[in-house]
Amino acid sequence: MTSPKLVEHLRRHDTLVAGMQGVLASHVNRNRVFNCFSHSTQSDPLITEWENFICNDYRSPHNLGDVLILLPCSARKPYRLSKSHGRFIRAIGTSACHEVIVTSPLGLVPRDLEEVWPAAHYDVPVTGDWSRDEIARIEKMITALLNNHSYKRIINHSGMDLSFVDIEVVDTRQGQSAGSFDVLQLLSEAVKTAVSDFSLVRRRVEQINIDNFSSVARKHMNNDHWLEGVKVRGKPPRWKIEDKGTQLAQWSIDRGGFALSKPVIERLAKHKSLPEIHINSDVSWKGDIFHQIVESFDSSIKAGQDLLVMQNGEVIGLARAFAPAWEWSGTPGRLAKSHQRL
Repeated sequence: MTSPKLVEHLRRHDTLVAGMQGVLASHVNRNRVFNCFSHSTQSDPLITEWENFICNDYRSPHNLGDVLILLPCSARKPYRLSKSHGRFIRAIGTSACHEVIVTSPLGLVPRDLEEVWPAAHYDVPVTGDWSRDEIARIEKMITALLNNHSYKRIINHSGMDLSFVDIEVVDTRQGQSAGSFDVLQLLSEAVKTAVSDFSLVRRRVEQINIDNFSSVARKHMNNDHWLEGVKVRGKPPRWKIEDKGTQLAQWSIDRGGFALSKPVIERLAKHKSLPEIHINSDVSWKGDIFHQIVESFDSSIKAGQDLLVMQNGEVIGLARAFAPAWEWSGTPGRLAKSHQRL
């Protein structure tokens, strides 16, 4: 932008939108890229929302509260598919620690959320230098993460200065490259020592999947209660979530979220796990959701989000939002696509 007025409007827009619900998206197509090429990205409402979630609402998977491992990011997303993170994962050698990636402009990305929007979609130039704003965001988020958990030790492989924290820190970088042989050996030894010191137990693959899916549900849905007691079956990456042999959902790599099945609808309604929309009582619901048939809707709806369709106080199906909530009051076009009907 070359006009001061345009920059002024952009900054004002970002400030206003950051404080509003029902404006952003929760899921996007897997090919969408969130370009973070300029400093103005630091104030993007999407970044602000992510920061607020990690600082205020995020909780690590159960039984990962003893040891925190901080890792650098990678150009390839999700991180675990990159060569550098493949080396990190092999060096760590256990699933008993909580891995969190240090990056910009998102600040922190927990391993259990690396496949969701925007963590799996951002593209940022890597120079190795951090601006004051980037450092301030990361320090704020690390402080919040520590306040919300009870970590006993941090294994710092990110290269960030953690002199501001008041718990034990093991620096495995020592000012060297994160992927060098000697540094990876230090990482491996630090993890082995932590596993021994705190009697950490490796998680099974199924438990890792359930933990990851629970984190995603807490991020993009109202809660993860509908996942209680489920089993994860099938083959990666399209894992199936089942309860007593009945498929409730499948992990969709195309949208970084769940493809929900009909049998899960009443379970979702029972736990109020999704935003609700209520359609008029005299409507025979056959097609998609348009403004004319909507009686009321949740003001927090995001584009791409799954919704419970209600009529006369009863759940009758699922829909997927085309538009965020701010457009629902007067948009003449399709607001949500019919997904499942009971």
